[in-house]
This record gives sequence, structure tokens and C-alpha cells, in this order.
Amino acid sequence: MRTDGEIQGQAPVETPMLEQEERETAYAAAADYVRADSQNRSRLTSAAALSRLPNVGDDPRLMAARIAEIDGCDDVKSIVAANGYTYFYSDRWFSRKEAEHLVLGEEVRSQIVGQVRRDSNEKAKLTPADRLGALIPGAEPDKVEAHLVLLLEDERYKDVKLVSNSRGAKYLYSEDHMTGTYALVLARAEANDPIRTIAETVREESRIYPRPTRLDMFSAPVFNINPSEVERYAREIVNDSAYPDIKLAEASNGALYLYSELYLNSRWVKTTIEWEEVEQFNNP
Repeated sequence: MRTDGEIQGQAPVETPMLEQEERETAYAAAADYVRADSQNRSRLTSAAALSRLPNVGDDPRLMAARIAEIDGCDDVKSIVAANGYTYFYSDRWFSRKEAEHLVLGEEVRSQIVGQVRRDSNEKAKLTPADRLGALIPGAEPDKVEAHLVLLLEDERYKDVKLVSNSRGAKYLYSEDHMTGTYALVLARAEANDPIRTIAETVREESRIYPRPTRLDMFSAPVFNINPSEVERYAREIVNDSAYPDIKLAEASNGALYLYSELYLNSRWVKTTIEWEEVEQFNNP
């Protein structure tokens, strides 16, 4: 019977010394990464962050065991949060009690992210930052800002983004379930500032796509603008010195468009909207 690691007709193959050295180097680097987080950033290191290092793997228990095997790495400890996530720290910089306090913050941020992803995915809505405290203990208005700074820098939560509006209100969303453009529209609608919402959206469409914006687009419920008031707001905008670049254009069928001359040429706009509204239907 052939033994483990034995190739037929040959002696059993032992693990090469180079493989062991590479493993030790990988876990020593992981320990240094943890120390840097503890010393320079005053934060725990998630197992997920370590798993992105070369040759470390993604099993938290194996990480802890392998780091403990490295000479001089006995300062690196692991701690498991109530949500099951594993974190590491160096007790050169944190006591166990301090690490337990920090892990509570990790749990709060994990709950914030869960709420944001649910809101974006299931309800197609933004999550107001100032209302998180009512849902998640530890995320009250006087504490949430510190959580947001750490959360938005965390690679585990890279889908979570922050958006604000003209009132200064902050909202979170997950770009895995909602585009940044749609999130910005929702944030602007929450400000209940129709003139600024229209003007900023027009500038954005002129710059990004680039294209003029059909006026009746702002009648969609997502903008939270009274459809009967849209044209009035548009005419106010083009006569407002705060928006000198916003211009109104009309196709021969009466359809109205807004555009920003910072990004679009008036002649090109007139040709484009005439094609969209009239000529394409006359030239099937």
C-alpha cells in the first residue's frame, strides 16, 4: 500500500524547506501588518484584511495558529466578535480590555453596513446617517461620524458610499445595489430644493453623458417635484444669476430641454433635440 506523499516507485516526498520558509515569511508579514494597524492607526485588523496578503489564506483560526508559531510574534492576539468575525491586535499597543472595547465598535459598523445594504437592495432607498442611532445602539448622532470615517476606509465595506445634499444631510448607500447617480438624485430630492435639484442634475447630464435634459424627466416621482411646477422652476433657473450656464431649448414640437453651456454647444443641442423629437420619426 502506498503511503501519503509517496509516488509509486519512489520514496515519500517531504515538504520542501522553501515552502516552509515562504509560509513563515507570509505570516511574519501578517504579524507586522497587525502591529502597524495597532500602533499607527489604533485599530484592530480584520481576518478579511489579512486574507488579502500573499500566502496567508482565509481561515482565521489557521492564521492565529500560524502567527503564534513564528518566533517573536507572541504579541499578536486574536479576538472574536459577537457577529463571528475575527480580529487581530498586538498587545504591545492594546490590552485585552481595550481590544474588547474596540471590537464593540467593529460590531456597530458591521450592523450599519448591514442596514445600508438592506435599504439599498430591498427598499431602493438611502440610509440617513443621522437616523442610524434609532436603529443601531452605538450609532447615535454624536458617535456615528467616527464610525463613518473608519467604515468608509475599510476594504471589507468598499461598496458602501457616502452622499450628501445641499442641506448638508448625509446618506449612505451600497453601490452593489444602487448607482451613484441614482443615490445623488435621491439625496437631492430629500433636500426639498427643486431649483437646485434641477440645475445640478442638468449640469451633471451635460457633463457626463453629454446630453441635454428633457424637462419632463423631472416629473418622475424620484425627484419629489410637483410636475405642474417643473416648467416654472426651469424658467426661474435660466433667469437666475446663480445659474448663468443653464439654458432652455425648445424643439419644433414644443418639447423643452435644459442644458449647461459649460459642456454643450447651443447649436449642437438644437440639432440633437430636433432629431430626438421630430426628425427620427420622419426618417424611419
